[in-house]
Amino acid sequence: MLARLRQIHDDYEGKDTDEGVMIVTFEGYVCGVPNLFTTDAEEAFCFADRAQAEVFIAEFADELLNPQVLDHP
Repeated sequence: MLARLRQIHDDYEGKDTDEGVMIVTFEGYVCGVPNLFTTDAEEAFCFADRAQAEVFIAEFADELLNPQVLDHP
């Protein structure tokens, strides 16, 4: 899962997006390395758009506890 987050980050680094979204679970926000979850929204991993976040959820649904996609300014 962390390798996939790194790949997403590398693919979109330096590119502007029209929107940003975060995945929130019972464990907290999904974040990058070194921790997978955080309770601090400032440290959360921001996906490029809702579709990208939903694909990530589909890939790792078994590992995520009650994932929700939230819009992020």
